[in-house]
Amino acid sequence: LGRDHPQAAYGRARLGSFFMNHLDDLERAEPLLVEGIATTERTLGSSHPAAVTMTNSLAVLYTRRGDYGKALPVLQKGLASAEQSLDERDPLFIQFVNNIGDLHRRLDEFDKAEPYFTRALTLLEQAYGPDHLRVATPLVNLSVLARERREYARAFELLNRAFTIRTKALGESSRPSAETLVLMANVH
Repeated sequence: LGRDHPQAAYGRARLGSFFMNHLDDLERAEPLLVEGIATTERTLGSSHPAAVTMTNSLAVLYTRRGDYGKALPVLQKGLASAEQSLDERDPLFIQFVNNIGDLHRRLDEFDKAEPYFTRALTLLEQAYGPDHLRVATPLVNLSVLARERREYARAFELLNRAFTIRTKALGESSRPSAETLVLMANVH
């Protein structure tokens, strides 16, 4: 197939994701992801779903490494590409939206984070319904912002809704339900 074939690029990116997700070897993962993205963008375009997926993986790598200065432009580029090639209700599209919000939250930029978390919540509710398990994550993210702003009643309300969703889907003794309950206890 050759080094510049899209399938070879996809294989390199998959190997990079394996190093990142299963071996926690970010140093070996990064060049594989970067090369996979470059080749895919060159051969298929930056808006191709494979390039978008690889871009998300690279942004996750930078975020996990704490390199937020690199992660944010990659996330923004990925979201712009996703807007061209994916439906807004596609899980990968929503993941970009949520990940940008999470990055702003990590940088204590709560006013920048909130619109992304709100958008992720709206999109997930539209795609899956208001009581779907996936809806709980942006609810928890929004509650963290509310708590940081000392909006304790709002934080508790959001967490209560997330807890209800998680216990209905996973049971009260599940880890996500328990983690949500701990967050609720720590609101004040």
